[in-house]
Amino acid sequence: MNRSLRLPPIWLPLLILALSAGQAVAQDNRLLLVDLREAYERSTALRQLLVEVDQALTEVAERHETTTAPLREELTALRQSRMHEDEKRKRRASLLLALSEADDAAQQQSQLIGAANEKAVARVDAAIAEIEETLKAEHGARAVLRAQEVLWFRSGAAFDVTEALYTRLNQQLPTISLKQPAAVGD
Repeated sequence: MNRSLRLPPIWLPLLILALSAGQAVAQDNRLLLVDLREAYERSTALRQLLVEVDQALTEVAERHETTTAPLREELTALRQSRMHEDEKRKRRASLLLALSEADDAAQQQSQLIGAANEKAVARVDAAIAEIEETLKAEHGARAVLRAQEVLWFRSGAAFDVTEALYTRLNQQLPTISLKQPAAVGD
């Protein structure tokens, strides 16, 4: 018994069109993929930046502690003091104001570090975008997708240019500095 697939006459041209369009799209829409999930480990500039940010924040915390510890100790001692109550209140208010100012200064310094970090990361992001464009042109690709933007990808596939991206990024931008503007009052 011969069973052949019989399509209505209109289906045959549509099927041929779909097959040829599919081949053209596969050839014309070459996509590349980069995986930026490990950027802070694989980028020498970002790795160094993380160390600098951590060091700067540690210094802010240490300066804050050095400034506020004697004030807190004096506040505690003031409770036991035999000083007149009006004088105690004035001194307590003065100490609390100094603590508040020290907290504000530390917060401002931390925000300046955060802003400098954002600027440095933006410079790395710009370098990554530039390298992606170069890779796209070199491979004749229509787009570079980031692994974080797709639902599924096979690591190490021919269209995965992650290694090339990090190699070029580390050559182009091996380090980046945390340029902090001076805090008010410094």
